[in-house]
Amino acid sequence: MNHFIVEECKEKDLDQLLLLMKSYREFYQVDTIEDQKIVSFLRNILNSEHAGTFLVCKTEEDKMVGFATLYFTFSSLKLSKALILNDFFTDSAYRNQGVGQILFDACQDYAKSNNFSHLEWVTDEKNKTAQRFYDKNGSQKSNWLSYSIS
Repeated sequence: MNHFIVEECKEKDLDQLLLLMKSYREFYQVDTIEDQKIVSFLRNILNSEHAGTFLVCKTEEDKMVGFATLYFTFSSLKLSKALILNDFFTDSAYRNQGVGQILFDACQDYAKSNNFSHLEWVTDEKNKTAQRFYDKNGSQKSNWLSYSIS
């Protein structure tokens, strides 16, 4: 059985995070874009203490096998800091090995240890596997509807 560690992403991890981000975008069938645009996006988050962070899950051999993007925001209703789990992805070769659970637990720990009132996220309504995972972990579906405009 593999042993995994979760840590905050560092500049030295960007090459591996880029590969996982490309796989994530492919999973959700998003248009392919050049690597440099993705790296620039990742660096913008990494270099801003107010934007958010990436938690990355690695094997003992330092191979990145999963990541979570956490954005910092505020809740006017709770009058507190809130944490948005924007991206959550495990390399397909490492699924069903506990990576998602370890990473999700680390996201919850990060929220608690950094005094965020709560962790919130959305998932694709067709992604039943993710929904079962979140339900199993005691998550509650929100009464709020998600909207977007381009």
